[in-house]
Amino acid sequence: MGGAVTVALCGSWEHDPPCRWPNNNAGILDGREFRFRTVFAASPAEEALVRERIEAGLRAGDWHVLSSGVGALSNEERVLGERIARS
Repeated sequence: MGGAVTVALCGSWEHDPPCRWPNNNAGILDGREFRFRTVFAASPAEEALVRERIEAGLRAGDWHVLSSGVGALSNEERVLGERIARS
């Protein structure tokens, strides 16, 4: 799933820096569901576009997306977002 997000945002798994929309992906198994989160850095003007690309990348994969949406950042994710925004 992380690879699908990277390709959707960057065009390839491997690309020259800097990343236009730095991001970090993580997932946890919650019972029978896998919960996947992407933290990304983008300008407010590009936020909707980045979210659309992430959604399209995930929906194109070989898995079933039950739902998606915007979630509140945990403290750890907020720190991560600030760090990747500086990259």
